Amino acid sequence: MNGSELLKAVIGYARTGFRDGCGHLHLQETVNFCSLFSDLSSPHLRVACAGIASLQGVIFPEERLDIQNAHPKRRREFIAGRRMARQLSQSLGFPDYSLRRSAQRAPLWRHGATGSISHSATICAAAVARKAAIPALGIDIEALGRVRPELWGSIFTESEQEFLYALSTIEACLAATVMFSAKESFYKLQYSMTGNWVGFHDVEVKLIDESRCRIAPVSSQADVWHQPDIHVERVGSDHVATLMHMK
Repeated sequence: MNGSELLKAVIGYARTGFRDGCGHLHLQETVNFCSLFSDLSSPHLRVACAGIASLQGVIFPEERLDIQNAHPKRRREFIAGRRMARQLSQSLGFPDYSLRRSAQRAPLWRHGATGSISHSATICAAAVARKAAIPALGIDIEALGRVRPELWGSIFTESEQEFLYALSTIEACLAATVMFSAKESFYKLQYSMTGNWVGFHDVEVKLIDESRCRIAPVSSQADVWHQPDIHVERVGSDHVATLMHMK
């Protein structure tokens, strides 16, 4: 799917809402988005992306409390992520609910669910799963070209940098984006299970093929959470998404 096709696929939403006898707000909404990682088809997992602009709309008052002092750009990103994540949750059979955030700014998923949210400047991606089947996951989406060579030293190990510098400019641009995104997805997955901080230099990314890569721990901080493959997918012509999930 190219960039224009992606935009056509994600533009537009409809929403209605009602309050019950106790005055509680219930949102009913349908947001058009593009499915991701369809090869991982599972009745327990939903993954999708959409344009941030197309996802703007109603969120729960409780959710708005979490962004009342945020910059307008951050508010748009937050709204997009919550609207997408809630609809994915409903598609798995969970009732709609206010998706608050913790003191560490991570989403507080309802009992029985787990998930992950990511965004670039223009696109939001989210993954939601039934926790009994998939206990943890991490998703990330990145625009190509954002991980510039001058940033490599703070993100990649010496071995990873040597690998990247041996590639052509175009190849290195794609590889660096995938590797950075993979580390982000890994961090989200392991943090949801351990609550521990893991740095960029604590793991190395090994590219397997165009759709998969793997994390190799450099320090004991990463340990057992590195085992599953990380899945890679191009999104349009200028984005890359990665997804890691435990089974």
